[in-house]
Amino acid sequence: MQGIILANNRVMSGRLTQGICLEEINGETLIERMLKQLEKYDLAEIIIVADECKAEIVDVVSKISFKTKIHFVDAEKNIEDNSLYHIKDILIKDESLVLNSNIIFEDSLLDALMESKGEMVAVVDKYKSWMTGDTVILNDRNQIIGIKDKKQIDHLSLQNDYKTVGMYKVEASFFEEEKRPSAEICLADERSWFEINDIQDLKLASILFSEDEDYIVENMLGSWGGYWRYPEYLDYFYLVTPYYPTPALVEELKSNFDNLLVQYPSGMRVNAMLAAKEFFVKPENIIIGNGAAELIKSIMSLVKGRTGFIRPTFEEYPNRLTEEEHICYWVESDDFTYDVDDLIQFFKDKDIKNLVLVNPENPSGNYINRESMYKLLDWTLKENIKVIIDESFVDFVDEPEPTLIRQDILDKYRNLYVVKSISKSYGVPGLRLGVLASGDIDTIAWMKKDVSIWNINSFAEFYMQIAGKYREDYKEALERFRKERVVFQKELSKVKGIRVIPSQANYVMVELTDGIDAEVLKRRMLIEEKVFIKTLGKKIKNGKQYLRLAIRNHEDNEKLIIALGKVIGE
Repeated sequence: MQGIILANNRVMSGRLTQGICLEEINGETLIERMLKQLEKYDLAEIIIVADECKAEIVDVVSKISFKTKIHFVDAEKNIEDNSLYHIKDILIKDESLVLNSNIIFEDSLLDALMESKGEMVAVVDKYKSWMTGDTVILNDRNQIIGIKDKKQIDHLSLQNDYKTVGMYKVEASFFEEEKRPSAEICLADERSWFEINDIQDLKLASILFSEDEDYIVENMLGSWGGYWRYPEYLDYFYLVTPYYPTPALVEELKSNFDNLLVQYPSGMRVNAMLAAKEFFVKPENIIIGNGAAELIKSIMSLVKGRTGFIRPTFEEYPNRLTEEEHICYWVESDDFTYDVDDLIQFFKDKDIKNLVLVNPENPSGNYINRESMYKLLDWTLKENIKVIIDESFVDFVDEPEPTLIRQDILDKYRNLYVVKSISKSYGVPGLRLGVLASGDIDTIAWMKKDVSIWNINSFAEFYMQIAGKYREDYKEALERFRKERVVFQKELSKVKGIRVIPSQANYVMVELTDGIDAEVLKRRMLIEEKVFIKTLGKKIKNGKQYLRLAIRNHEDNEKLIIALGKVIGE
């Protein structure tokens, strides 16, 4: 058997700056790694089909000692793919193991290919969003009988398709027959592989195939999102509702995709009206943002003077001010609970000009009910203190109608600014939506000029336009979630080494006992169980170990609890 490496991956504008197989992962070029993987097989020779990067490839390969004979063949000119047809003259000489040089894979996948039977065997995998290239047509015996025409591909159905990986085993007789037989397939299944076409692919591959656990954890969690790139992982880091949006709402968004994609969104005047309609306030009292983060940045730029914070909290607020301006109430109770009386007692002699409160608090889930909030608002109004309330998680609490975004409340307390993340509450973080409501219409008007002229996109605008139709569905989703939260906290408390801190949000804060180190657990959960979790060592410095765990649907929550029990038990 001969080995063939197709190294004619052409350099294209906007892609990598050299031959892809010369790029390094874990300090080793792809071509080196591939040659070493082929070394364990008793191959007669390895043929490298190379293009304009041939000289550089020869230089790299010549510095490494291989027992297998290696020689180079020039790729045909003006060939933009790695089709086997273009190397058939090489293939008909011997049984061949053919590998595209822009892939990285585990040894187990190559072993599976070598063990497969058939004149032609191609490794295929279920199509995933990061894949490029052709998908194949299979017959009822799971044999490849053709390639799908790219012009006829329905991208909505690609999840049912298979794509060739770029690994083949070919018998010499395959190209000798006038009518070639169908190709057998070898499923990639759960074996790791990745295709590299550009600089982003290279970065992802370096993470997925790294042997450095710290590097994996730092780079995966350090991306601050984009976890859809890792579909096999469970995200217990970011916070959304698990039972909304409904399939009907999603389908309505999909059905309008083509039109929304090519249309500009409306300006702030129209979008403020949509937000006003959704939250039953006047347009001049509300601003919509590209996520709550955009609005936090804008409102905090107006905050001057000594500002009260309750810690631990969502750091985006205090990070917008200098430490000299921070007046912090550190929660010290075991369950991180506090009430309005605690806050007034602490801040009454601190001469603060502003107060920021996340309610329910992030990460503790502590909640102050609306009746108590009136007492706080009365005090701040009397003391001429501006108060910013972030109620991004308030929809999840058990209290009926807890929100402060009501026209009568805004009119009475013009020192009040209420921030709400639609992304978190309504389960649409990809749309990037948030609102800020206040009776201070001058500040709202200023903020509308401060943000970009088109600060939300057409998809987000359309969502706001249709959201009202699904209001009852949203209420049902919240009721379902509250029941799941009870179950989740109960089952989580049964895991040895975990103390659950009761929460009114869509996440649970837990203390790790029995000497469990949160950072070690986070790393092991990611590496061994493919689960993202958040540690709180940077927020809470009392010498104890804490996690914040999102609450997902029942099936995922069971997986998390089993994984935690397994890793902690070990």
